[in-house]
Amino acid sequence: LLASLSHDLRTPLATILGSVTTLRELGETLSPAAQGDLLAAIEEETQRLGRYVEKLLQLTRLQSGMGVHLAWVDVADVAMSAVARARRSWPNARIEAEFPPLPMIRAEAGLLEQALFNLIENAVKYAPGVIRLGATLREGWLVLSVADRGRGLPGAIARWLESDSMAPPTQGAGLGLAISKGIARALGGTLAAGQTPQGGAVLEIRLPLPEART
Repeated sequence: LLASLSHDLRTPLATILGSVTTLRELGETLSPAAQGDLLAAIEEETQRLGRYVEKLLQLTRLQSGMGVHLAWVDVADVAMSAVARARRSWPNARIEAEFPPLPMIRAEAGLLEQALFNLIENAVKYAPGVIRLGATLREGWLVLSVADRGRGLPGAIARWLESDSMAPPTQGAGLGLAISKGIARALGGTLAAGQTPQGGAVLEIRLPLPEART
């Protein structure tokens, strides 16, 4: 986690520092378009850094053992909030979502939205093409899925999702997957990986239906 965090934080900080330094030292000689590009880079990387800080806060909460605040939630509404947030963060990403009628479940809406947002972010970073969110009911579980058209997850990451470890096996797994895994477990469920017929990755948050929760 520390290796992943170090990598994730250095990149936006370097971009912000470089852009600010350029504007301060060369701003008067730059065209308005060039200045605009640098300001856009600062804005984008600041937002990116803010997402990392939010992930750290969520991870700290999970690892400190703080309890979740369960309430009845509409899963489709929570998922669409995550989709809307992702579309604002990555306007050029192609994110589609379609959900059948779903029962209400006991969960914490904020945590669940963050877990889904992290999975969408992972797909945006590593898998070009359409990202699809869906849901289904499966043997006492409500299953939320995020599918992409990439090359699938490395086997080591898929096996790690099934393990009890919170530390990703590779730096490329990033902090987001670890947090989504922790959130799924805090809500009484699991995070699992699969593959689409076309070879893309499918990440599933499986949450117990109310009658199945023990």
